Amino acid sequence: ADEVLRHLLGQPLPVRPKNLEVIILDFDVDEYGYVKAIRTNSGTDPELGKALIVGLSSLPKFEGARKGEARATSHCGFSYTVDELFPAMTAPTAAAAVPPAVASTAEAPAASGPTVIKSGDHLITGVFTSPSAHPACAKGKPGAKAGIRAEDQLACTAEEVLKRIRATLKAEAPAYMDMMVIDFDIDEYGDVKTIRANCASEPELGKAVIVALYGMPQFVAAKKDGARARSHCTFHYPVAELFTKP
Repeated sequence: ADEVLRHLLGQPLPVRPKNLEVIILDFDVDEYGYVKAIRTNSGTDPELGKALIVGLSSLPKFEGARKGEARATSHCGFSYTVDELFPAMTAPTAAAAVPPAVASTAEAPAASGPTVIKSGDHLITGVFTSPSAHPACAKGKPGAKAGIRAEDQLACTAEEVLKRIRATLKAEAPAYMDMMVIDFDIDEYGDVKTIRANCASEPELGKAVIVALYGMPQFVAAKKDGARARSHCTFHYPVAELFTKP
């Protein structure tokens, strides 16, 4: 993540955006280490998104992933604050950037950088003090424990998303079982936006998963010091789990 940020800091970028706090980047790394399918979530600033994609297109060849002795594909996702991408506006050097804070409770301490909630391979990122959650997993809901940890909410949310896929997915199980990476935004009203699903070996399956996730219920929105805030969710599932009936 540091090397990707360092690479971007050496690229020409447009002016600092006014209405963004966090930028989400993701891309595939094929079995030979080449960066593919670069995507960015730059909100209402499409020119910044295009510039970031151009900047990332010149990334050097990666060390490819391996499964046993065989080469394997992988997927990378990174979250950076606007302050980190435009350090000249706030700090003398990129080295002064503060690493993201990792929250361990449902109420995260206020921080200038992004908050990262992690549970296994699942993530919620954004600038918030209380993370978003599936309505079945929100603090204080029936069946939920008072004071539920942020990681518990995330694990519950990941399970609810998986249940939704299993119930509505219209696709055949592929012969080669890879990983499925799903990510989407939660706006300040709790609405799910910009759903993406990536399976390096089965791109058509990714499209079917996106369709399966349409119509998800409104989430409980993240909050920053009491005010509504946006967040970004990323989930990793083995493809086999999508076709396993409970």
